[in-house]
Amino acid sequence: MKKEVLGGLIIVAIVVGGLVFYSLNNKQKSDTLTNQPQPTSSTTPTNTVEETEKYVFTGNKGETLQLVDGKVSIPTNGFEVNKVKFFNVTLADGTTVYFMVLKDAEGKFRVAANGNKQCAKYGKGYVQEGNKLICTVCEKSYSVEDFAIEKPDCNPYPINANEKVNGSNVVIGVSELETVTSLFK
Repeated sequence: MKKEVLGGLIIVAIVVGGLVFYSLNNKQKSDTLTNQPQPTSSTTPTNTVEETEKYVFTGNKGETLQLVDGKVSIPTNGFEVNKVKFFNVTLADGTTVYFMVLKDAEGKFRVAANGNKQCAKYGKGYVQEGNKLICTVCEKSYSVEDFAIEKPDCNPYPINANEKVNGSNVVIGVSELETVTSLFK
């Protein structure tokens, strides 16, 4: 019986000691927090890390185009079937949109961003090898037959799968280009 009482007292002592230690430790933390200088309305918080980083695109920028009357025009001559051509244009808000144009086997012109929702933040875009487009970030490859049609994973983000041709120019409106600006900010 003496052993049982002694064991019970030891357990009670350990529990009480733990509670006292926990209580004192939390009081010290609380005192430390309350003794910190509190910001006033005239104090400007300082950040050691810049809150926003400027977007930099290091992929294939292609030919720089200019907006004229709210659109860009690209001559259709010089396009080969299933060969992507790269372009960029700076919109009125200062965002540069990087995009690709492909002439498919049926003679349609397809337009897609040189980026996608998953990997665009890295600013590297795509390269073409044969009939495949390869994301230079995750190295996934996509058939040019699916170009500007599908949006999943890191497929090039479609702008238009059947772009207008006016005479001998592919014509892309600024409103179409604006649909992908979030990829390049």
